[in-house]
Amino acid sequence: MRRYELPLHRGSLLDIGPELAVNVGPSRPELEAANRSGKTLPDPQRVNAVIDTGARRTVITPQAAQRCGLLAVSRTKVFVVGGGEVTGDVFSARIVFPSPLGTWPAIDIVAANLFASRIECLIGRDVLRRWIVTYDGPSGLLAIEEHE
Repeated sequence: MRRYELPLHRGSLLDIGPELAVNVGPSRPELEAANRSGKTLPDPQRVNAVIDTGARRTVITPQAAQRCGLLAVSRTKVFVVGGGEVTGDVFSARIVFPSPLGTWPAIDIVAANLFASRIECLIGRDVLRRWIVTYDGPSGLLAIEEHE
């Protein structure tokens, strides 16, 4: 089991929620296919994310998806706060979490516009299902334990 502790900033904790920086890029299978065909894909790019227990799936803004070099593999409908049901592109992505949490080499994430301009990604329950998240408001600490 790996454990990551993140000090929380009280203002943003109340306004946005628990934030963390992740790196997002094309999935490992897409990288391998590109290498076989002689193409190069971009390295993962830093994305500002927030942990969202209300999000069923991990979501990225369309602008961040483009900056990260993600390629749409399909489209789906998702529900977004304040916006109801929207249709968004689905991307096969690689997400590199802060050490020691490791990398998800391939996960489908959905593009949708989000509620705060500085947040580019919601980490949803599709990722959280493998984590134990301890949200300690009085001490200002977020701890994540990942089960493999």
